[in-house]
Amino acid sequence: MNKKNKIENFIDQYRKSKVIMILLQRFFYILIFIILIATIFTCLEQLIYFDSDSRIRILILAISFSFSLIILIGAHFLLQLNGKIKNFSNEEIAKYIGKKDSSISDKLVNVYQLSKTKLTSKLSEELRNEATRKIQQKISNIQIPNILYVFKTNLFLLLLFIFFCFTGLLFNNQ
Repeated sequence: MNKKNKIENFIDQYRKSKVIMILLQRFFYILIFIILIATIFTCLEQLIYFDSDSRIRILILAISFSFSLIILIGAHFLLQLNGKIKNFSNEEIAKYIGKKDSSISDKLVNVYQLSKTKLTSKLSEELRNEATRKIQQKISNIQIPNILYVFKTNLFLLLLFIFFCFTGLLFNNQ
């Protein structure tokens, strides 16, 4: 594997980790939304009796809205994963990594851009290879974000709280 591919692979892995974390967060938002809608309609059902036709319409509305959100988030996930969205291109991810790690700053972007250009002189190619080697050493020390971090966020704790409240509401037989 040549040096240029290692840098691109690192950027791809970093993007994949970041995109999966965003996907999980959005999935948590959808679950919170579904549970809250179910809770609201369960409470309304206790106050106002819905006939079976109204229940079916409410259920179809909630399912279709949730399904539409899932499709939208899935399409957005695929576009992010492939770098087709502006903030998730290789250069933007390299800039993001540079902002997070001051030892790299914009050097990763520069090396990535250099790897995409065709050089004619031997000296230019040697300088590019040296810059690539230095950046490769620096990126070997960078940790790619752990996907499990999402499960330690306040969003996940909120989802668990709402889920347990909803479960308690379901077991309430009044």
